[in-house]
Amino acid sequence: MEDYMKDDPRKSGKEEPWKIEMEEIARKKLGIKGERQAVKTPPTLRTDSICDFVVMDLFTPEECDKILEYCEKTVKMGPATLNKGGRISEDIRRSKVGWLPRTDETFWWAQDRIKDAVLTINEKKYKFDTTHAEQIQFTQYGCGDHYTWHHDLGEHHPLNKRKLTISVELSDGSTFDGGNLMLLTLGNGYHTIERKQGQAVIFPSYLPHIVTEVKPKPGSN
Repeated sequence: MEDYMKDDPRKSGKEEPWKIEMEEIARKKLGIKGERQAVKTPPTLRTDSICDFVVMDLFTPEECDKILEYCEKTVKMGPATLNKGGRISEDIRRSKVGWLPRTDETFWWAQDRIKDAVLTINEKKYKFDTTHAEQIQFTQYGCGDHYTWHHDLGEHHPLNKRKLTISVELSDGSTFDGGNLMLLTLGNGYHTIERKQGQAVIFPSYLPHIVTEVKPKPGSN
């Protein structure tokens, strides 16, 4: 994902016609038949606090399935590590992670939609001075996987420059138990985010959060 630019027209929250056209071409090539999910500001968006989060629909279930199919074929996965020296500690963090390639045009439309969502919400709510976006991380949680309480703001460069985090649920939440994203907001307590395919959560990177242990659905093999 390319750098954020301070004069980026997407900060206005308006989608550019040429980008919509390019996305439609990519969607046709991938065989996505449903209507595209436009980036829209949630109608109940609070703008009086930078200590909470925003939930919004970002992708349709069909789009999520195509993204999952692409990532499972393309993204090189490895065990998740902690910030310090790439150390693996499954008591703290257990999952597999990989990074979406910046140069593959096949899924620029999906990466751009994620970027547009962050720019739009930041402009309307947080108003942070954003200058750069990290490469998008793809994470797989299997049975027994989890991530204990942590925040995404690191101690060293470049992780100490993080300002906003976006998390997108690509899986169908009805197929497993657990795997809940929980946030701790200042003064408002704990919040469990509903598992909904295609839903994005945007929050300041300093907010503590957790992914609870994934468990098989009762009765499943």
